[in-house]
Amino acid sequence: MATKYEVVVVVVPFPAQGHLNQLLHFSSLISSYKNIQVHYVSTKIHTRQAKIRAHGLLNPSSSSNNNIIHFHEFSTPSFPSPPPNPNSNIKFPSHLQPSFESSYHLRSPVASLLRSLSSIARRVVVVHDSLMAYVVQDFTSLPNVESYNFHSVSAFTIFLFLWESMGKPFPIEAEILDNLPSLEGNEIRRRAAELGVAVRRSVVEGGVTRKELDSFIAHITR
Repeated sequence: MATKYEVVVVVVPFPAQGHLNQLLHFSSLISSYKNIQVHYVSTKIHTRQAKIRAHGLLNPSSSSNNNIIHFHEFSTPSFPSPPPNPNSNIKFPSHLQPSFESSYHLRSPVASLLRSLSSIARRVVVVHDSLMAYVVQDFTSLPNVESYNFHSVSAFTIFLFLWESMGKPFPIEAEILDNLPSLEGNEIRRRAAELGVAVRRSVVEGGVTRKELDSFIAHITR
C-alpha cells in the first residue's frame, strides 16, 4: 500500500513544565519545515499546561507555520496531587512524583499510535525526553520507526550528574568554576542580554543552531 506521508515526527515529553515547554517549542520548529507532520503526545492536563505557558507560540494548536501540530491527549488513572512542602530538606519536587508515575500508563496508547502512523508513513521519527524511554520502547517492533533521545538539561549538568554518581573520581579544574557567572544582580543582567543576542543570532538563517536543526531535518528525511 502506498504511504500517505513521507515523514512523521512523534514528540513525547516528560510531564513536567520545563520538559513539556522545550519539546513543544521543538515541535513548532520541526513543523516549520515542509512535508513533515508533527504529533505531540502527553496527557490532557499536561498538554493544557504546555499550551498555556508556551511563550512565543500564539496558537500552538493551529499553524502559522507550514504544518499543524497534532496533539494527542491520552488518559491516565487518577493520582493524588499533594501540595508542595516548602520546608522539605529535599529540593526535588516530590509532590509531583504521582504525576510523573502516571506517565507509565502511556506506553500502550503510544505504541498504538506508532503502529497506526507507521502504516501511513514511509518513516516515523520518535523524539522522546530522556526520562520517557520506557514509554516509547515498543518502537523497536516497527521496521520504519526510529527513536532519538532529547536531553532537556545542559551538557554541563549531565557531566556534573555523572561525575557525582561516580563518586567524583577526579577534581574539577578551578578555571572551570572561575568562568561560571557571578551572582552580582548587574553582571547577571549583562550576561543575560549577551546570551539573548547570541541565541537570536543562532536561530536565524546561517546561525549555528539553525544549521544544526537543518542537519537533523536532512537526516530524518533522507
